[in-house]
Amino acid sequence: MLHEQDICMIKVKRDYLLLFFFALFVFGLNSCVKSEPEEWEYSNTGLDFDIVSEDGKSLVNPLSKQGAEWLQKIVVEYNGEKYFYQGQPVRQTRAITERYKSFNVIRIEKRFYLHFGEFQPNYKEKQTLKLHLPKGDVKEVRFVHYAEGGKFISKMWHDGKEVEGRMIKIVSKPYLAEGEKEIPLSVYVYLASRQLLTPPDLPEEFLSMKILYKEKDYQIPLKMDEPGEAEFGFRKEIGKLLPLAFTECFYFKFGPFHPGDNHKNEKFELIKGEHKFKIQFSCYLDEKGEVVYEAADKNGTGQTKRLFFKNGPLVVLPL
Repeated sequence: MLHEQDICMIKVKRDYLLLFFFALFVFGLNSCVKSEPEEWEYSNTGLDFDIVSEDGKSLVNPLSKQGAEWLQKIVVEYNGEKYFYQGQPVRQTRAITERYKSFNVIRIEKRFYLHFGEFQPNYKEKQTLKLHLPKGDVKEVRFVHYAEGGKFISKMWHDGKEVEGRMIKIVSKPYLAEGEKEIPLSVYVYLASRQLLTPPDLPEEFLSMKILYKEKDYQIPLKMDEPGEAEFGFRKEIGKLLPLAFTECFYFKFGPFHPGDNHKNEKFELIKGEHKFKIQFSCYLDEKGEVVYEAADKNGTGQTKRLFFKNGPLVVLPL
């Protein structure tokens, strides 16, 4: 009989595998992924945390203003290093040498969980990790992950007790005051080129791209945005499109869209020279008041709606 946590981990691994095969399809051999080591080893694993209040409500919500601010205050301390929330999707589990340790969120059936790290099965001695939560909460987790006798052995302990299953449940103080309601965070639709664009210069043909939305044209400004919320528009950014690429690349964003404005199955058109890409997206609040968002290339397969980047969906296009 599978525990609920075991079922949850099966879904996690399923999503990682789907993301892995999609990444191979999207970027192929000519992208930033080619910098991966060629040695194939065991599958990596990470630590997943279900952070809840005493009444069982999830405290991991990157789609609300308060939830995003709360995540920014969390620190993971491991092996003498401190890690902060990156606001990006986790790297999928892959059978390669450990690449980096990251602290992000994963999403399983509309619920978010914290995810940290990437570990080969080489940790026979107990490892210690401290999760520094807001309001002074510090949680200690210990784990081992190693291969022996043809089997993987993974064990975790929280507050001195061994954890059943693969999800570590941690009870913490809520970030909302009594009676306070979640404020939905504005959402961007992120767009990336299948053939990755590396800095310092964006090719001129990309600078002339524009988006047609509700009979209005939006072009990329010459200057990068300053920190903080910008006006509605079409912009370029530089960053790592984790888990699809590991080096700095150009990508684009359009928005922000507020869930309260009830954007359901809306469309915009990305125009690059003679090429036109129709994007369908949604961003709204469901009957439970939760944010629903997705985006897909209507000229393509629609698989891109599965990708989550920062606080919105990511669409990869053959630009």
